[in-house]
Amino acid sequence: MQSAGTPEWSGAGDLAAVLEISHLDERAAAVTRWVEKGEVYVADTGRVVGFAIMTRDFFQQAFLELLAVAPDSRRKGIGTALVEYLDRRTADQKLFTSTNQSN
Repeated sequence: MQSAGTPEWSGAGDLAAVLEISHLDERAAAVTRWVEKGEVYVADTGRVVGFAIMTRDFFQQAFLELLAVAPDSRRKGIGTALVEYLDRRTADQKLFTSTNQSN
C-alpha cells in the first residue's frame, strides 16, 4: 500500500486512477483534497486497483472515510488488504468507519 503523501505516489496519474475508481464526479474535489493531505492509500499491482481514505476528522480518531476497488479487481482481497493495512497503521488506537444502507 502506498500513501498519497509518500514518494511512491506518482501524483497526477495515481490521482486520475483514484478518481476513475471512485466514479462519482461529485467526489472529485474531496478526493483531491484528501490526496493533497496525504490521506489516500492505494493498492497498486502495477496499476492502481483500489484505494482507501483515512482521515482524523472524527474526534481526532482514525476514520476510514472511503474504500473503493476497481470493478475488475473486486473479490480478490484488495479491499481486505487495504483495511488490514490501515488497521496495522492504527494498531495502538481505534479505527472507525461506517456504512450506508445503499452499500
